[in-house]
Order: sequence, then structure tokens, then C-alpha cells
Amino acid sequence: MFNAEVELQDAGSLLSLVHRLLQMRRAMPALQMGSYVEVDTLNDQAFAYLREYEGHQVLVALNFSPTSQALDLTEVGTHGSIVMSTFVDREGPVELAYFMLRGDEGVVIEVS
Repeated sequence: MFNAEVELQDAGSLLSLVHRLLQMRRAMPALQMGSYVEVDTLNDQAFAYLREYEGHQVLVALNFSPTSQALDLTEVGTHGSIVMSTFVDREGPVELAYFMLRGDEGVVIEVS
């Protein structure tokens, strides 16, 4: 049985994730109004795109595979900072040259 109150209190629940994603979208103009460019991940199991608005770049990378995938995201830069992972367990600086996405993971990265 689904109970929204319980789901909202669980930071790892799908409902909590959706709420965090919506808050992030409202807080980052690049995710609302920014240009959209697909990024070549050099990996057919993953998809990535870049949103940019007034110099602020946000990269979204998605792994459609149940296994970890290595991505080369240097098309958009060399460094960034994970703002959110669908697993809600990692944030902070990352190198984009050899970026690992876990199985079925999606991340939002601010590109520096």
C-alpha cells in the first residue's frame, strides 16, 4: 500500500526523489529555460544532455543498463559537481573524463 506521508519521510523513496527533482528544476533556470544539447557519452547504454542558461551548465546523465557504465563526458568539460543522484547517496566533485554511472542510475551535474 502506498502512503504519501510515509514516502515523503523516506529520503530514498521515489516520491521524495520526484519532490527533490522538482525543487531543483525550480531553483536552476538552466533546467527550465536553457538550451538543450545531446552529449555523446561514447556508450550506447547511457544518454546524456546538457542544459545551459546564462553561462550556467547542467549535465544530466542516465544509465539505462542494470550494470555500471563508464562515460566520457569531456565534450562538455573536465570537472563538475554532482548535485543529485537517483540513488540519493552521492554529491560533490567529479571528473568527467571517466565518469562511472551505476546500474539504472541518473545524475545531475553542475559543470565547472
